[in-house]
Amino acid sequence: MVEITIQVPDALAKHLEPVQERLPDLLAQLIADAQLGSTLGEILSQPVSVESAPAYVEILDFLASGPEPEEIINFRVSPEAQERVSQLLEKNRESVLTQSENAELDLYVEIDQLMTLLKVRSRMHSSR
Repeated sequence: MVEITIQVPDALAKHLEPVQERLPDLLAQLIADAQLGSTLGEILSQPVSVESAPAYVEILDFLASGPEPEEIINFRVSPEAQERVSQLLEKNRESVLTQSENAELDLYVEIDQLMTLLKVRSRMHSSR
């Protein structure tokens, strides 16, 4: 195996530390996704209904309300929305996701990454 050294911002390094052992696998998945053309724009262009994507709708509504940094830091989706995500994750573990469920789960992964970045930025702004 080849060893590669990169420089990353301190905030990113803190987020990478817990998954340090999985980084090669995560990078491989990221590259595979990029080669498949899976981007947030493409995922967002797929139809997502209110009934099948409660967490997505909740997050969009929350962000559209213009929340303060502290509200972003404390934001959590409802138990119902979390249950939907849990169902999708379980089906994913069992390899029984439909194509639309897979797209929905991909959307949640992208949105989760976005929310993580927003929370980091909000913490930076609230600590000033």
